[in-house]
Amino acid sequence: KRSFQESRYPAGFLKKYDQLECLANGHGTETFLVLKKDDGSLFVAKCYDKAVYSSVSEIEILSGLSHSGLPVYTESFENDRVCVTVREYEEGTPLDRYAVENKVSQWQAVSFCIQLCEILTYLHRREKPVIHRDIKPQNIIVKRDGSIVLIDFDIARQYRRDAESDTQFFGTRIYAPPEQYGFSQTDCRADIYSLGVLLRFLLT
Repeated sequence: KRSFQESRYPAGFLKKYDQLECLANGHGTETFLVLKKDDGSLFVAKCYDKAVYSSVSEIEILSGLSHSGLPVYTESFENDRVCVTVREYEEGTPLDRYAVENKVSQWQAVSFCIQLCEILTYLHRREKPVIHRDIKPQNIIVKRDGSIVLIDFDIARQYRRDAESDTQFFGTRIYAPPEQYGFSQTDCRADIYSLGVLLRFLLT
């Protein structure tokens, strides 16, 4: 177990959680596996550098969602340097690693994509449709029972009918459609495009 640099992270967050492992680091974010001090339960904390992110849409988006295939938002903390979001830890294997360690059958590939379609249907049919914008194997967790969870909403956005383009041009190049690079506003079709690339990855 390691300790966070106390001068950087919000005091309320440090009081409640201990750092166990750094899961990812990049694009102005750090993602940690953390332990809740009072009951020993595991959570995932994503820390946003405010010098890079003027606002964190993940808080507004995740706090309004409730679906078995999505991470459960718990709470958030912030100071003048960092914003931290905390969600429940989903035990399982990222799909990219799962595909390497297991021979994914055609039936499994279809099953994963049908589950993902159900998650996207839930997101896209909300009053303010949620566009994930970064669907890729690394952002899908395969649980022991074969069900999946879609994670990493840090570049997700809510569709706005009056917007002509996105304000942030992010995404994983292989999986992202052209409109995510400033040609127009992304809508639900961006996620469907990425789903198609994901299905190709699983089958080939």
